[in-house]
Amino acid sequence: MSRMSAQTSAQLLACGLVAGVGLSPMARAANNEIADLDSVLEELNDHGTINVTRGARSYEIIFDAYLDLTEPPFEIGEFFNLRTIHPDMDDWAEVVDWAESNPQMVDALAEGKDRTVFGMPYGRENVDGIHRDAGLYTAIAVEDLDEG
Repeated sequence: MSRMSAQTSAQLLACGLVAGVGLSPMARAANNEIADLDSVLEELNDHGTINVTRGARSYEIIFDAYLDLTEPPFEIGEFFNLRTIHPDMDDWAEVVDWAESNPQMVDALAEGKDRTVFGMPYGRENVDGIHRDAGLYTAIAVEDLDEG
């Protein structure tokens, strides 16, 4: 494999891991030495975990509910995040009140668990405008690492 192919493969692998999607489309893209973004996006989005019917994917209903969340009781950061929220925390009652004030998220997660896949396509232009405008998309970059 050439230097460009190995580095392109590593970049695609990293993006796939962050997105939580299987490795097979990225490996195929790297093995085919795809150099342009449109071809990479087409290859990634053709995978069976992405190329599904709207009714089989859950990302839209979960993201829509996320966009409707009220402000959390604390700033999300080092002291308030997925790893620090628990029933024994000092401010648990405030977290419960916030969660109960956002039933749309509970409904979305309940509906989403019955969907086949999360199914979010790769590429800024491949998601609905409301999600794109909120920054809820998976960006992919392809660069020729042999140049320069």
